[in-house]
Formats: sequence, structure tokens, C-alpha cells
Amino acid sequence: MTDIGPIPIVLYRRGAPSPADFPLVAAGLVEGADGSSLPEPLRAAAAPALLGDFRGEEMETALVYAEGGGSRLLLLGLGKEEKTGVRLLRRWAARASKEARRVRVRRLAIVLPPTRGAAAERIAAAAEGAVLGARLKWIEKDRTPLDEIAIFGEAPEPEGAAAAEAGLRTADATLFARMLAMEPPNRLAPADLAAAAERIAAEEDGVSARIWSEKEIEREGLLSLLAVGSGSANPPRFVRLAYEGVGAPANDGPIVLVGKGITFDSGGLSLKAPERMALMKYDMSGAAAVLAAVRAAPRLRLPLRVVAIVPSAENMPGPRSYRPGDVLQTYKGLTIEVDNTDAEGRIVLADAIAWAERNERPDSIVDVATLTGAIRIALGRHAAGLFSNDDALADEIVQAAGASGERIWRLPLWEEYDAEIKSDIADVRNIARSAEAGGAAIVAAKFLERFAGGARWAHLDIAGRAWAQGEHPLGPAGPTGFGAALLLSFLRRRAAARSKGENSK
Repeated sequence: MTDIGPIPIVLYRRGAPSPADFPLVAAGLVEGADGSSLPEPLRAAAAPALLGDFRGEEMETALVYAEGGGSRLLLLGLGKEEKTGVRLLRRWAARASKEARRVRVRRLAIVLPPTRGAAAERIAAAAEGAVLGARLKWIEKDRTPLDEIAIFGEAPEPEGAAAAEAGLRTADATLFARMLAMEPPNRLAPADLAAAAERIAAEEDGVSARIWSEKEIEREGLLSLLAVGSGSANPPRFVRLAYEGVGAPANDGPIVLVGKGITFDSGGLSLKAPERMALMKYDMSGAAAVLAAVRAAPRLRLPLRVVAIVPSAENMPGPRSYRPGDVLQTYKGLTIEVDNTDAEGRIVLADAIAWAERNERPDSIVDVATLTGAIRIALGRHAAGLFSNDDALADEIVQAAGASGERIWRLPLWEEYDAEIKSDIADVRNIARSAEAGGAAIVAAKFLERFAGGARWAHLDIAGRAWAQGEHPLGPAGPTGFGAALLLSFLRRRAAARSKGENSK
């Protein structure tokens, strides 16, 4: 389970590659360029394509074979110069790897093209994109793997190699999150998700895991999580995966990442329609993202304290299921009136966020969840929604999202929305009083805000971005692993700020 398989070795070299040393060299040109920006060893090889129809339009390709065969030059268009940047470069490098797989070579050299952005960001983006692009299908048979990717640029080798390593580790985290979310629900019950966390702890330095069983969940007072999982034959689990980075100040509160871990969501007694249920194995994509981030933290040697919390359950109908009309007790002491059992994600997150706020004394809490279909209506499938009670934390996450290429958009948490979740018999309702109220993604976030207490908290609703309906520039149809790269970008930026003596609060 969750074996992402072999991924290419990524190297960084200063200078330009010799075409004779690689079976395929990829180089980029902006629209209308004459080839003078190419390294000297490649200009002669590129001449036939530049004399022909190649114009440098975005993702346009021209494959030029050397005399006598063997090596090839791939010219890959970057489009209009003013639109180039790190986000485009990531997709450009992925396309280079896809072409390498198509022509069945095992080694690829990438000449870092002259796009906008700092050198380290560009190298990391190229490495990340190239590794993601090398994965064409979920199950690959009889295909030549891409074993090695060498990135050539002008940055000094130590800095370039570190950036390439960061890009590789980010891609690896995304692939891990994708594979975890792709697991069939009969192979990934809450106990299996907990076992995946335990394997991370066993394999990674500085990482420890603690798993609460069903009885321990009850004793701990996580009664809302217990209620959501009560209809399933597979009992819930509560997971804490902690990373203690070397050099992290011991007196600092950890950054807590909370991931929704609903391993299958039938809707419970508020049963989903069959066509909406088939993909509900991916309702633990938030959990996959936070576990992937903690797994990557020691590989990047981040001097931070990071804790992933995963409340995991199956939401199923059964003789012990919780019901519409129930009033649930929560870890925080607040009560929840259940109006719809298919709004279960916010219920399990309520206990997890409140538990983290009380027990971890966190620097900040960031939760990640496939929470609402409403966020897909608001933002489509091109961005996740961001909500936060702290502007500085929200700004950090927005900047991290921009660097990672995972787009988000901040939405409000105005107090007027509180009226929608007012209950006559409990402290809060789990959905709005009326479907006509609208703003359901905001209402869900307002619900979660009640359980954050005084912690600096942010919520990422990734329901529109967690699953790709078709092939996309960075991977095949299916789970996208969205959130893993964003969280790693957030952690890396926090580590860099701390090394400079900056205070993020």
C-alpha cells in the first residue's frame, strides 16, 4: 500500500550539457526567439527546427535528431516572454519528462530556461515538475522508466543542488499523497490510514506516531469523531504524527497540520446519490496531504516542530449510525445539532482542532479538508478556498501557495454568517438553517472557527482541487495530491524566516 514506486534521480550541474552525453536534452525558447539564448553547444543542433515551423508557442515541441542518431534535442516552447514564470516552468519541465517517456529514454538533461523568478525557485520548480511529469499512469507496464534527470543552470552547484533536492522532495510528497488517496476503500480503512502514519514514523528520522483506538477515542472525549464512525464495521482512529526537527527551539509551539481522514463517505443516513458516492475514497485527501508534509520534513531537514493530526473514520449507514436530529458532545464541550450526516467532515475536524488547540499549544493550526461541494461552485476546479482568523498567517499561506503553484483564494469569515449555524437545542448546527442561505463553504468554515479557540488557525477547503477529472499538466486523472506542495512551501518558508531571525507572529 502507498508504494509510489521508483522516482528519477535528480541532479544539478552548473553550465550546459553536451548533447553527446544524454540521449535527450530539453531546452526552452520563448515565442519569437531566434535561439541565441540557447547554450553554445545546442545552437547548431537547434538550427533545423528554428529554420522550420517552430515558433516557441507555449508547450510547442520540436524534436531534432543528431546526425547518426543516438542523441536528440527537444525544443519546448515557453510562450510569450511576459507570461513566463515559476508556475509555467513547473508545467514546462513536466512536459519535457513526458516527452522523454514517449521516446523511451532513461536519462534526460534539462537546460533551465530564462524564465522569471529567483534561481533557486526556478530550479526547484523544474525538478518538481520533471519528476511529476515522469509519472504517466497509475499503473504502468512495459514502459521504459526515466531514471535520471539532470538540470543545468547558472547558479552555483551547492545552491542549485539544494534547490533541486527541494523540488524532488516536494514532488515525492505529492506522489505519496496521490497514491494514498488512490487506495481503494476496502484497502484503506481508518486502521490502515493509521498504519501508514506508523510506517512513516518507522522510516523517517525524528518522527513519532501515536494512534488512538476506538476505546481510547471514547476515553479521550473525542465523541464527535466517535459518532461519525459509529455506523461502520471499521472503527475510527485518531492519529498524531510528530516531527521534531534538529535545531528546532524546544520551547516553540509546533505547527499543527490537521487533515480530514474520512476514508469513505457514503453520506451516512443522509445517503449520497450513487453517482456522487463512487469517488468518495478521496475524502481523506486532506489527511494524505498533512501526512505527506510530515513525511517530507525530515528529508528536507527542516528545523521545525511539526505535528499532523488526523481524525479518521468511515461515514456509513448502519444500526449504530448517528442520525439527523442527534445532538453530539464534542471534545471542546460544545454541542452540535446534526441536521445532515453528510456534513461529517466538519464534525470530526471540530474534535481534532479543539484537541490540538488544548494539547499542543500550537504556534498555528492549519487544517486541510475536502469539506464542501460549495467551494467547487464558488471557485471551480482551479483553486482551493482559504479561511483564517489571523491575517498574518493567511498572508503566509497565500505566499506559500503562490510559490508552490497550488492556487488558493481567501474568503471571508464575517460574523453575519454565524446566524446560519445557530441552533435552538445545541451550541451550533452542522449545516445552515436553510439551503437558500448560500455561502455554504463559508458557513462550514465558521463552524470550524468555533473550535479553534484562541489559536492562530487557517482552513483550506480543497474539495474542488483534490481530484482531477482528466489528465492535467502535472499528472494523470485522479487524486492530485493538492496541499502537499503548498504545506511544504509554507514550512520551508517558515524555516527560512526563522533562520533569518524573523518572527512570523
